[in-house]
Parts: sequence; structure tokens; C-alpha cells
Amino acid sequence: ARVWDGGGANDNWSASANWDNVVPVNGDRVVFAGSTRQSNTNDLSSLSLASMTFSNGGFTLNGNALTLTGALTNLMGTTTIKHDVAWSSTAAKLWNIASGSEISLDNTNTIEVSGDHNLIGGGTLRIKKRMNIGQATTNNPAFMIQEGNQIIDGGTLATRGDYRIGSLGTGAASKTILTNGATLNVTASGATLRVGDSTNATTSILEINNSSVILSNANLSL
Repeated sequence: ARVWDGGGANDNWSASANWDNVVPVNGDRVVFAGSTRQSNTNDLSSLSLASMTFSNGGFTLNGNALTLTGALTNLMGTTTIKHDVAWSSTAAKLWNIASGSEISLDNTNTIEVSGDHNLIGGGTLRIKKRMNIGQATTNNPAFMIQEGNQIIDGGTLATRGDYRIGSLGTGAASKTILTNGATLNVTASGATLRVGDSTNATTSILEINNSSVILSNANLSL
């Protein structure tokens, strides 16, 4: 893995001294750690990464869009991602956000391939702008809040696939909160917005505060 230590002369990802002296290339895993140059800029073009891990909070990522194929992990604190992200692998994808921590997506996330997305770890995934799932294609991966919370905070999540809150048969509850004029839009006929798992006695929650849920010939399961 390439590890960000912020040892360079500027905040750019192209500065090798920021990364244990090796700039990331396509297929790399990257880890952000420490407290130096936590606000930094992806100035690399067409970068495709296998995974991104944040060992501690306080990071804000700016700059060019990139592609992810695997997992996005936050171990503690709050991380803000402002550059756009596209997901390219058809394998299952993992959002692993530790309890008490948060990833804030102040960007556009684009998912136009198959392969379900799973939120685990007990933390919070916040959407400030937009997440598009299958809006430019007919791919319809599910987005599953297995543990923790998703907050759509003034942004929009539009999906052709199922959206499931609390998709595990056992374990802790999950919660989705729509607030500040947010929109959750299930756009495909036959897709399902599901709250809770029938075999899990712990209640999962969909909370709507001054926001909208749109089901375009989709199903609602409570």
C-alpha cells in the first residue's frame, strides 16, 4: 500500500515525498494517516485505486475524480471526500466505517456496474451532494445499510437497485436519515425500498425530515 505521510513540499498527490516516496499508480491501495497535510489534492489524472483507508480523522480530499474497485474504510474520526468517485468493479463493494466515525461525501459518486454495496462497521456515511446508481445504464446493484447510519444531508441518492436498511437477520439496527431537503429516489420498476429484516428483532429506521422519498413504480417493504 502507498501511505500518505504528508512529507512533501505541497499538498499534491503527485509529490512522491507525501507518499513514502512512491506516487500511487493504477491498482494501488492507499492509506491516509497522521496529521500532516490532511487537506490535500489529487492532481493525478485517471487514477484507479483498489481501496482507500483512513487511519484517523481530519482528512479532506480535493481535486480530480478517481475510480475505486474495492473498499472504502474509515477507522476513526471524520473524513471528507470532495473529489468525484466512480466505482468500476463488478465485485461486491464495502464501505467499512467504524462506530463513532464518519465519511462525508461532498461530491458525486457514480455506480454504473453490478456488484452490491454494503455499509458495515457501525459508523455514518453522509451524502452532501449526489450518489447515482444505475442512472446512466441498466445496472441495478443493491445498496445495503447493514450496520450504522446513512445520512442524506441535502443531497440526492438515486438508484435503480434495491435500497435496504437493516439487511442482516441478526445484530444491531441500521438507520437512514433524510434531512435538509434531501431526496431518496428509487427509479426502476421492480426495485424495493426495504426497512428492516423480518427475522431481526431489532428495529431499523427510515427518518424523513423536510425531505422526499420517490418510488418510481418501485416497491416499499416495511
